Amino acid sequence: MYNKAEKRVGAFFYQCLGDLYVIATLIGETDDEIASIFISREECEKSLLELYSSTKNTSLLQLFYYHRFIQSFASRNFEVALNYCEEYDKIGTGQICRITDIVTSFLSGVIGFVLARKTNKEGCIEIGKQRLLQMQMWTDHGSRWNAENKALLLQAEKYYTDGKLNEAKSAYEASAHSARQHKFLHEEALAYEMYGIFLVETGHVDNGNEMLRKAQSLYTEWVSARKSSFDNIYLLSLTTFLLFLFTRVQ
Repeated sequence: MYNKAEKRVGAFFYQCLGDLYVIATLIGETDDEIASIFISREECEKSLLELYSSTKNTSLLQLFYYHRFIQSFASRNFEVALNYCEEYDKIGTGQICRITDIVTSFLSGVIGFVLARKTNKEGCIEIGKQRLLQMQMWTDHGSRWNAENKALLLQAEKYYTDGKLNEAKSAYEASAHSARQHKFLHEEALAYEMYGIFLVETGHVDNGNEMLRKAQSLYTEWVSARKSSFDNIYLLSLTTFLLFLFTRVQ
């Protein structure tokens, strides 16, 4: 049931709202359009936490940490993102591997290697190595299309961290190629971004800037494609959902 005055929906829809707000953030949109119809991001997250407290539904709390992890990674606030990932992992994932598990494993691996180089923070290198092994396992056991480019990027980051610069270069290029082959445009962009940073930091500034410009172009292409798909799907699903809700409450 949907209360139009209080903008309250069932527990399942708070999870969808969290996803909508993350998408809105990544494509550069404001939260106002969603909040004007339903509730604000802050109210959404507050409701998720309240529902967890009252129902002990750990999946709701895990979604909260996942959304915050993605937002922090997107803004390159790596230490904060890692803290959210740690909270996500504490809850556990059960026996079923979900897309959120794959994403958190991949991106936290990137964070682990970056922080190991930048801060020497204890345990970061182990996070990177553990996530790399996990991604390689998924690649070798039936999820190559989804995990190969991620494993290659983590391998590149490990090579860089270990000082194996020639091997790192080859792995970055292989990751970008695999991401392109398997239609992960945003992860191809990430591979070129990390490759560009690697080149700049190892003294190849011109080549590094070229890779960073390529990453920027790919991110722009991805945002444009996702924004178009999001606008069409969001408006259609939102209209259908609202019609259903309003017929129920009249």
